[in-house]
Amino acid sequence: MVTERRAHQRYVIDGLMVELAGVVHETVDISMRAVAVVRRPDVDYAALTPPFRFANEKASGLNRHIPNMRRLYERGRVVVIDYFIDDPEWETTLAAYDVRADVKPLEDVFG
Repeated sequence: MVTERRAHQRYVIDGLMVELAGVVHETVDISMRAVAVVRRPDVDYAALTPPFRFANEKASGLNRHIPNMRRLYERGRVVVIDYFIDDPEWETTLAAYDVRADVKPLEDVFG
């Protein structure tokens, strides 16, 4: 059984990319402290070196330099990277662009 390791709220943001060591990665989802990206060939995730940045063509508020990143774990085609943005409003910014924000949770129809 696979258990979820990330404790923070996760967001799915359309078009959010992250540059890791000069290679642009598509994001799967993001929290205020970790981002899951689609693995790219020929990238050594255990030895990440700058530059690091988030980029989004549709939302300039998401375009941020990231001072440091490190690999937390890899599972299949996904790599989860730890990061920190020094902005107390960062999670609010992420939530504002979450494509799932208007999706209502499923109700228990069986009572």
